[in-house]
Order: sequence, then C-alpha cells, then structure tokens
Amino acid sequence: MDANLNNNRAHVSMNYCFRTAKAAGLIDVHTRKLKDFTEDDTIPPYVILSHRWVHDEEVNYRDFLELLSKTKKKSGYRKIKGACKQASLDGHHFIWIDTCCLDQDDSDDVARNINSMYSYYRNSTVCYTYLSDVYTPKYGFSKAGAWSDSGWFGRGWTLQELLAPRKVVFFNARWEFVGDKDQLKFPISRLTGIPSSVLDGSSSMEDIDLQERMAWCAGRRTTKPPDLAYCLLGILGVSMTPDYTEDARTALQRLQKVLVQSYPDRFLEFRGDDIYAMLLRKNARSWIGTGSDSSPSPENNAVVSYSSPNDYDSISLLHPDSKHFVTTTCSVEVGPFVQEPVILVDLRHKLALAGLGPE
Repeated sequence: MDANLNNNRAHVSMNYCFRTAKAAGLIDVHTRKLKDFTEDDTIPPYVILSHRWVHDEEVNYRDFLELLSKTKKKSGYRKIKGACKQASLDGHHFIWIDTCCLDQDDSDDVARNINSMYSYYRNSTVCYTYLSDVYTPKYGFSKAGAWSDSGWFGRGWTLQELLAPRKVVFFNARWEFVGDKDQLKFPISRLTGIPSSVLDGSSSMEDIDLQERMAWCAGRRTTKPPDLAYCLLGILGVSMTPDYTEDARTALQRLQKVLVQSYPDRFLEFRGDDIYAMLLRKNARSWIGTGSDSSPSPENNAVVSYSSPNDYDSISLLHPDSKHFVTTTCSVEVGPFVQEPVILVDLRHKLALAGLGPE
C-alpha cells in the first residue's frame, strides 16, 4: 500500500472532527448546565479538563442532569465548579469534562467517543490539568519536586491529554496556577521521556516512531485493563472497537493487528506479549526517557532478561558489565523515580529491551 495513503489515513484519524462523534454536549461555565449540539451545529470554542477520577466521587452524566443535593456534596462536583469558575475568569464560555459530558452507561456512545477522545483534546482552546494531589504555592512551577510527584503523570489516559492539546495549563488542588506545558516542557520531558520538541509542537507526532510513542505509556496504569490499549489509539493515529470484556493482553494484541494493517510500510513486527510486558513495567519511567532532553550515562545502561517467553510477572534488570541484577514484579509498585540502574541510552536499546527492535 502506498506510504502516503497510510500517512494520510493516520492524519485523518488523529484530526477526527469533534462534532462527528455523539458527544453529550458542553457545559456552560456560567450556568453549569449542559448544552447539546447537533451534527449541523458549529461547535464553539471550549476548554477541556484533564484530571484523575476518584472512585465514587465523580459526577456522571445522569447525576449532572438531575443534580440532587447528594451529588453536590461530592468532591467531583466541587471539581466541576472549580473548573467552570476558572474558565469563566479566563473569559471562556464552555467546558468539556469527560465524567459528565459523556453517558458512560451508553456502550455505543462510549465506543465512539473513545476513538475520538484525542481530537476532543486536540481541538480544545486550552486544557486545564487539575492536579488534585498537589498543593504547591501559586506560580510554583519552578518547584519541580512538588508537581512532578502527582499521580496524574502515572495514568494511561493522561498521556494523550498531555500530548493532544496545543495549550495545557496546570493547576493545583486549590485551583492555583502551577505552570503551563511550554514553561514545564523540559522537566516534563525528563519525567516522561517525551522530547520537549513534541511537547511544544515544534516536532510533529507523525514524525515519531510508533514504538517510541508506545514507550511513552510504559509504566502508566489504567483502572480498566483494556484501557491500556485504548488510551493509545489517538496517539498512534488508529481506531478500533473497544471491548471491556477482554483483558489488557488481548486488547494490545488486537491493537498490534490494527497497527500492522494501518502502517505496513512503517511498522516493525513484534509480539503482542512484548507490548504487554513493556507497558506494565512499573519502573519503566526511568528507562523510557531516552527521547527526553536528559543525557543518561552509558555505564548505567541495562537490559532485561525474561525467565521464560511467557512469564512477565518477574523482570530482571541486568547490567551488561556487572554480575549484579535486581528483580521486580509487575504487582509491586517500585516507585516512579528510580534513578539507577535502569537507564537506556538510545531508542535502539529501548526497543531491544522490550523485544521491539530488529535483531
């Protein structure tokens, strides 16, 4: 198949129009009421919210329509109020929030919107990223140790919410300004492994290898296992029907097939199990940073060895020039900021580690 056709297909997918999906609507920030838009309507400029869901505290679509007194007591409702207030102060009229602007009980609606989520964020005027676990002082973006500890950086869906919007503004738990993506691009690059040129938009996503884009998600977690695959769809420029009865490995194997079909001239063949092992690495954040602006030391280079081809519960990290090694399990939280010994020098080593690169 013609390479240009493949690239065009990816481009179309990554720029899927907001209004073609069955969105429940936008929230008027002044009235905090949902406003519906039909396919014939022009979607007005809107703010979009990125945040971490809190179990039993979020306000869903039906809760928001009924707005009972018990709903207003939820922390999720206070979050909505804070986002609307900030948007109003910034001169915006509408905001889109996933918890209450999508009907999570409508499986068809969820399926359509999952495949369009990247473009929802891409087409927003600005993305407000709410760091509910950060309490740094106002304008404290230089204090990287505070905001960078946020659990927001460890979630699967927040990866595309960082990458897709042209403008991302971070707020702490008190809705105080922490910094924006441009101001924070270098520490975010070191933290996530995403090149600063991708964060500031000077490099196109389409110019980044598919394997490298997937590696950015390594070590991140999702509440629903198959979301580990679905949260990558927009980043990879493909679409597929979600199936929440499948496990993470099955979803990733389906994703592999979609990628091979969509990019036959660009995609290096690899086993779905290897994708699964790479993305479940809990301490992977220390080795996916090869595309970042950091300069890891060659002597800290490490490789992974598996006890058997199908055993991914235990991953050994072995120094090439040392007999010492450390073993970790996928069920144990190793911590997000492992400095040594797992640092890779370039993409070739990273792909070899995950079994993705050529022999």
